[in-house]
Order: sequence, then structure tokens, then C-alpha cells
Amino acid sequence: MGLKGAVPITLATFPLLAGVPQSQLIFNAVFFVVLISAIIQGWSLPLVARRLHIGRQADPTPALSVEIHALRHVDGEIVDYTVKPGAQVAGQQLCDLTLPDGVLVKLILRGKQVVMPRGSTPLKPGDHVFVALRTRLQPLIDRLFDPEPEAPSLPADLALSFNASTTVEQLHQFFGLPLPVTGGASSPAQSLGSLLPAAGPSSAARLGRFRLQPGDDVDLVTVNTGRADRG
Repeated sequence: MGLKGAVPITLATFPLLAGVPQSQLIFNAVFFVVLISAIIQGWSLPLVARRLHIGRQADPTPALSVEIHALRHVDGEIVDYTVKPGAQVAGQQLCDLTLPDGVLVKLILRGKQVVMPRGSTPLKPGDHVFVALRTRLQPLIDRLFDPEPEAPSLPADLALSFNASTTVEQLHQFFGLPLPVTGGASSPAQSLGSLLPAAGPSSAARLGRFRLQPGDDVDLVTVNTGRADRG
């Protein structure tokens, strides 16, 4: 019955311990109410859910679980995602996911088979994908595995690093945004690295609502979100 039943029953024992008059009646009444509530809700909840068409099949349980225990808070998580039909990642190879720096696919479970992730590894519906990521990036990665993602809401001060070979189309697909109308200034197949002017580390370029700057590594481009009139 969980906490909803354990807590009332536990609290009902306090009058017994304190010797309150009629405390036995109080305990019996609480125990009876909890028991009836659990029985009625237990068998009726699946029926009501199916009748209201809000029930769904439970996700398959992975054959392997991964747990990390840290003595101190760290800026990182390992999240177990289930690839569902209709999700953006379903059927895609890992090399086509356009994941930002700070996100790494560590392990894939396909049934009882362990699949070591490679760039050419496709993600199939039903796969369990263990992803190591920075905590602040989890909402963005959640959208990739959600078959019905909500409209993206990007903070104005978000800074992510992508590989310089990432194309304009891949960047907007990652954020769930339509391609900008740039009047021919850039094409969907153009890489982010090619959009940066060769003016040194302080150079920057504007791509719709994104501001592009050289990353900390020569193979990275930092993408800053914000309004087009900023920067």
C-alpha cells in the first residue's frame, strides 16, 4: 500500500502508545479505511485508466541497471533512456544525433544483448540507451527520446559546444527549431565551422537566434542562444 497506507497506520499507533481513551477504536477505523481504500483503488485503477484511454504499456525492464553513488555533488548524470517509436532518435545512427559536448552515449542494451556504441550503431525502438551528460543538458536530451516533445523553450544564456562539422540543419533539428530564412547567407548543409570568420578566437557569427563563436577546442564551435539583436 506504500506510504499512503503506512503513514496513517503508523500515526494511528500514537494514541495507543499514549493510552488515549478509545484509541483501539481509532486504530481499527484507520486500518479499515486504509485497507478498503487500497483494495478498491488497486483493482479499479487499471479499469478506469483503460476506460479513459490514458493507460499505456509499461516500458520494458532492462536486463542491466547502472547505479553511481557519489560522496559529493557532481555536475553529471547517467540516464537510462528507452527508445520509443516516433522519437527523434529512433532509427538514427549515433553519428547523426548531433550531441553537444558534455553528452556521451556509454552503453546500449538491446534485449539481453549489450551493444557497444559506435558511430554507425543505429538506435532501434526498445533499446535502452545509457547516456552520460551534464545535469543542465538533460532537458534537451529528454526531448530527443520523447515521441511527443513539447515546443522547445531555450534560455537566453545557454552556451553549448558542437563539433565544427555539425551542419546548420543538424543544429536546428537538435533544438527542434525550423531552419531560419537567411536569404542565401547559409545553406542547411553548411557546417558551423565554415560560418565563422577567420578573424581569430574572438570572431563570431550570427545564425538566426544563435551566436557562433570558436570553442575551447579547434574542433568545436560554441553556440549561444539569444535574440538576434544580441551580441
